[in-house]
This record gives sequence, C-alpha cells and structure tokens, in this order.
Amino acid sequence: MARIQGWINACVANHSHPGCGNELEMLLPKGVRMLEIEDHRQAKVRLIENLPKAKFAALSHRWGPKTETASLKQANLNEFQKQVPRSSLYELLRDAIQVAGEIGLRYIWIDCLCIIQDNLKDWNYQSGQMASIYAGAFITISGTGFIDDDKGLFRDSPIAANIIIAENVPCPLYLGPRLQHPYIGTYGPGPHRMELTPEDYPLAGRGWVYQERVLSKRILHFTSQEVIWECLGKPQCECGWLDYRDLCHQSDILDLPWIEIVTQYSRMHLTEKTDRLPAIAGIAKSYADLHSRTYLAGLWEETLAGDLLWLAGDQLRLSQMPGPTYTPESLGPRDRPLVAPTWSWASAKPLRSLSRWPPPSLSTHVILEKYDFEHEPGGDSYSQPVRAHLHVEGPVIFGTLKDGYFEHGVYFRMQFKDKTAVFMPDYDITAAGDDHIEFGATLPFLLLMGDGEGGAFGIVLHGKKEDGIMNYERIGIIAIQGEEPLQCSWVLERSTRMKLILV
Repeated sequence: MARIQGWINACVANHSHPGCGNELEMLLPKGVRMLEIEDHRQAKVRLIENLPKAKFAALSHRWGPKTETASLKQANLNEFQKQVPRSSLYELLRDAIQVAGEIGLRYIWIDCLCIIQDNLKDWNYQSGQMASIYAGAFITISGTGFIDDDKGLFRDSPIAANIIIAENVPCPLYLGPRLQHPYIGTYGPGPHRMELTPEDYPLAGRGWVYQERVLSKRILHFTSQEVIWECLGKPQCECGWLDYRDLCHQSDILDLPWIEIVTQYSRMHLTEKTDRLPAIAGIAKSYADLHSRTYLAGLWEETLAGDLLWLAGDQLRLSQMPGPTYTPESLGPRDRPLVAPTWSWASAKPLRSLSRWPPPSLSTHVILEKYDFEHEPGGDSYSQPVRAHLHVEGPVIFGTLKDGYFEHGVYFRMQFKDKTAVFMPDYDITAAGDDHIEFGATLPFLLLMGDGEGGAFGIVLHGKKEDGIMNYERIGIIAIQGEEPLQCSWVLERSTRMKLILV
C-alpha cells in the first residue's frame, strides 16, 4: 500500500499530469448512488443516494455467479441503505473497499451494489451515467488479472523473492522471477501505448471494461503477479520494469477516429449481445463532447455516409494472402430480435469495425432528413434503442443478386445492367427463414459516397412493409468493384433519388 500511495501522491503533485486532476471532490449526477465506507478493514459500507459531490473510487471487475446473487435488488434496497450485509461482499469486493479506505477515500462505486439490477428504468439511467462516474472517479480499482469473482485482489507476489544487487547502476539491479508485463504497442514515433492483452490480463478483453479503462484517469491494475499503475502520465509497476519504458496513457483513444475506437471495441467480449451499444455509450458521450458530434446508435450524423460503410464479420481480404476459406454460414444468421438497427455496426454478428474506405474526401450523396429514435425507460439518446429509424434521401439504383464466391471472403455478385459489382453481406443471406434472399432478387442499392469515374460506395437494402409503410433493412455493402467497375458517375446517371426509411 505504501507503493500505491506513493504513485498517487506523485501523480497528484505532478503538474505534467494535468488531465489526472487533483484531490478535489467531483460533482455527481443526480440520483447516482455511492457506497459510504464506515470501516474499510471490516468492509462495513452502506448505500447512499443523491450525494452532491464526492471524492471516490470506482471498481472495474468481471461479473460472475457470486456477483449475481450479491447484487442490489429492489427487495434489498432498504437493507443496503442501512448497511450492506457481509454476505453480499465476497472477497474481491471486500478487497476493493479495503484499498479505497487505505488510500483515504470515504466512498466507492461498485456497479452491482449501486444499480438496482432488477429495475430496467434504474439500470438504464444509472448505466447511462458511467461516463461521469469513471471519468470523475479519483481512482479506478481494477481486477485486471482475474477472469472471475472467485478470488480477491490480493495475491502473493513473486517480487518478494527479488534479491537486490545494486541500488543505482543507473537503475536498480536485482535478481528475481521473470514477470509478465503489458505489451508495448508501436504506433509510430514518440511514446508508445501500454497494451493489456486478454491472454495475460483476462479482464482487458471485456467490452464493459474497455470503456471503463478509456474513461478512467487513474487505474490500479491488480494482476496475478503485481500491481500496475496507469494514469495520464507514466505507467509504473511494482517491479520497476515499466519505469524505463517510453509510454503514454490510453486516454488518447478519444482523439482517434471513431472507426479506430470501434475496431478496438469490436475485439472485446460481451456476455449479453444487447450490451453492444450500452457498453460503449460512455465513450460515445465523451467523444461527442470532445468532437461536437451528434450520436446515431453507434454512428455520427456529421460523418453518416462514411460510417454506414462498415463491414460485418472477419471476411475482408483485399490481397490474395493465404487464409481460411469462408462460407456464408461463417457469418451466421441475422440476430432476431434485432439488438440494434440494421444500419448500425452493432447489429452485426460477429461485431467488426467500420470500414476504412472510402477516403473521407469523397463526395457524399445521401441526406439525413430525420432521425426517429426511442429509448428504453430511464435511458437517453445513447441508450439501447427501442426504435432507431433513419429517414434519408439519396440516389438509388436497382440490381439483381447473382451467384457467390467464397475463397477469400463472403462475396456475391450483383448485376446492374452491363455492370457487375461485388456485394458483401452482413449475415448469411442463404439461410432459410424470413431473412433469406433469393438469387435473382432485385434489390435497391443506395449510393453513399463517390466521385466521377471512381468507384461507387453504398449499401444494399431489402424492403419490408410494416403497417402499410415500406421500411428498408441494410443487408450488406458494395465497396469493391467487379469485372465491370461500378463507377459513381454511371450510377448517378441511371439512379433515381428516393426517400427511404432505414430500420
């Protein structure tokens, strides 16, 4: 704990860490609950609500069977407000409370104990405050090295076996066991980002935890071998290995293009597929504030045309590199019921990234006329949507779905008069059921981006009439040209501008 307190003191006192903030209390969103620590050594805490401001810790951890049974429910809310029973505080939670208390904090936020888990309205509201909670926490305590809730944060460290040979030569020299350390990412010149690989740090592969790490300004990573310190300054570890590495903090992620953020997020695991949008909502809120953007269920109004050109699955191989042979079945069927609108990357299975093409300098040809959005009770515009319809106007041309080929990806051909384009589906369109698309079907292609004789980039749609209104689901994209290139000017000359409702 002395080492941890030293890291904290140095961070607070160091003016080169301006983003870390100081020791001031943070304003809390209305209705957010906190655990007040009455005795950290005995893990004696009670739940309080509507605290105007606080200096607090937040916990980042993986849920497990113990978490489910120990969680706050509507039935035990009154009991938790008096005192959280020890039976609800398994070892990992008790350890987190002890750490918070030892570093002098009076409050801690733990999701399973501060959000009513069987109240959908409360869950939507409280989970929507996570951007403020993790960004506002004085420190985040993370069980980064542990995949379940069976054990606590404290472990016997191999560092205890170190034998000091020299104190300064010019750095300390010692003999000891070889420890695993974070991967040092190489992203061009300058400081490199500390990467926590899920293979070595299991919690780092979780979707909710990705968001918590991005938003936090100070993190204590408890691993199976040592404690790692991460802040907006320089990361450090107990054994000193990180002291001599040129590193920067993960916080610069918010400065990356959104497609890069979604690419990283898409590698993370979620227990519930309905969490795909909620688990990145906090990042989206912070990104919107930083870049002055308007959120559209995982996309942005200001870059809508390019954002709509995402690719499902892991199928893209632009070069003839050796790799697996794909089949439509590898994409799987479309999720029903839908967990997100079909035009959002969050609807795809498996999750993947927004595409890296075309370049943003290309002209856009689609206009957003209206965004019709309804969220679940207690939510906001970043919450899981109940309804999210894009009312757009743009050039549409109709083509015929032809055969497919699957050597380097899941590709189908679409015929547009004397032109052939490559169609990449979002799901297995050959599977039987309501989402099956017949070969020979005539489908609308909505042109999104392109210029002159260059390629035409857009999405392929499938119309479905509901209550007498024709709605269109996205079923794939056209972004690679076929035998007869589908040129943007050619499409514009033969297209009709249509008003469409994308669902």
